Amino acid sequence: MQYDEHQLKLEIIWKDDDMVELRAFASNGRYCGTTEVYTTAEELIELANSVEEFPKKVDDVVEFRAGEKRGYAFLDLIFNCIDGLGHTALLVGMEENVPTDHRPAEKHEVRLELRCEPRSIVQFQKDLLQMGATRTGSATLHW
Repeated sequence: MQYDEHQLKLEIIWKDDDMVELRAFASNGRYCGTTEVYTTAEELIELANSVEEFPKKVDDVVEFRAGEKRGYAFLDLIFNCIDGLGHTALLVGMEENVPTDHRPAEKHEVRLELRCEPRSIVQFQKDLLQMGATRTGSATLHW
């Protein structure tokens, strides 16, 4: 993955009967991060349905969380408008434990903002629906 490319990519890397494991990668050109979290296909479809016509009005907010804050791994996505004209952005928060034997446990954390265009959200939404239906694949939101 290119760190200079502005994007959020969600990819299913494992599944069983009840859940899927997502690898999330985000970069805004200056900061980037990755984490792996568990969720369900139903939650991916719910996210897809929530962003289907985002934003309908400038105070719309769509939130998605997977994993547990301060747990092993966590992903937080907040879609919102950044001005009165309806320009959109995505605030991404990620956490992941850092295994260590020689010092107290630590956590990698990153929080960054991605600006996004409505047509990119449309394709992202379609890819999320496909991921939820097939429990495979990936969805990328480009800037």
